[in-house]
Amino acid sequence: MASSQAKTEAQEVLAASADAISVKALLELQKMDKASTSLSGSLAAALCMISGPGDSAVKVEPAGLVRASWADLRALVMKPGHIVSAFRNFSYAADGGSVRDSNVQASKRCLEAALGSAPADEAGAGGVRA
Repeated sequence: MASSQAKTEAQEVLAASADAISVKALLELQKMDKASTSLSGSLAAALCMISGPGDSAVKVEPAGLVRASWADLRALVMKPGHIVSAFRNFSYAADGGSVRDSNVQASKRCLEAALGSAPADEAGAGGVRA
């Protein structure tokens, strides 16, 4: 029973987080010429979770986001409506088991790199590759 309750709570947190992301907020990010390391890392980590080939809103491999520049990250959110939709659909993907392990690992590396806890050679090569 605890597993079912934990799953329900996780889904509620994902849904609330997705609802907090707005087109307006993403448009504000696009206006920023510079961003802190923590903001860049957080955005990269979030984008990792919804990135990949195919129908993804962010059509890049998540490993390429680990050392992406702020300019690269801003370019990926140029269609904020698509990004918001992808985040709102993420909880369904997670519940259905369709989130790739590589996305989760890349997201973790983005956060570690932003916090300075991942060596550069472990965090992956820089630049965004489609």
